[in-house]
Amino acid sequence: MSDSFVSEMESGNYKYSDSPSQGKKEILLDALGNVPLKLYDVNFDNVDDIAKKSWTPQMHLTDEEREVVEAKGTVLLLGRSGTGKTICICNRIEYDRQRLGHKPNFSQLFVSRSSQLCRYVKDAVGSFEGISFTTFDKLVSHLIESPLSQVINGNFRPRQYVNFARFNQDFYTERYPQENVSALIVWKSIRTFLKGSIEAFQTSTGLLSKEYFIHPKKLGKNRCKISLEMRDIVYDIFLQYQLWMDE
Repeated sequence: MSDSFVSEMESGNYKYSDSPSQGKKEILLDALGNVPLKLYDVNFDNVDDIAKKSWTPQMHLTDEEREVVEAKGTVLLLGRSGTGKTICICNRIEYDRQRLGHKPNFSQLFVSRSSQLCRYVKDAVGSFEGISFTTFDKLVSHLIESPLSQVINGNFRPRQYVNFARFNQDFYTERYPQENVSALIVWKSIRTFLKGSIEAFQTSTGLLSKEYFIHPKKLGKNRCKISLEMRDIVYDIFLQYQLWMDE
């Protein structure tokens, strides 16, 4: 750790610097994991707290992370492991609790595939009335055992259940045997963007429009790796798939 960095931290003048050449803020990396270095906000008022074994300093948020925490409405946060998603979620839970916790119907639910991550977030934000932590598997089991499952089962038609194997064999291979686009790419696009994205969910039809899907700035190349030319082909196949589903 450089002496200049230590001096800046001690004086309280440390901040992320803008790089004119790159146009992006410089982010310190953890040399062991090649992920953003985790920094904590500690000041002289915390001197007495440091001696307490139960005390945990507040994680320092970058400007981008703070924008996520304080953003209005629904937030879709994407990133690989170690980039700060969990830190943003923990701070967002606390932020919403401070703003809305006084309302009688206020509640929060944290769901994760990992039980270990559930325990971590629970320890980080603390347990209080109105918040629950559970794994995805437990949530699904709870829904199956609830009265809601009777409604779901009553409207569910097995013939309309399509997994990738059926999609590939009964639809794609039959109708597009010479297509250059992989069946898996089309299937992933349908599940991830055209029917499974938050943008699709917010539409009246539950389907992403073609204009939105092929727009160069809507999904972005970092989120959707499919080229714009291929997106046009994928969407036409998707429309045929929808007609096939209605047959």
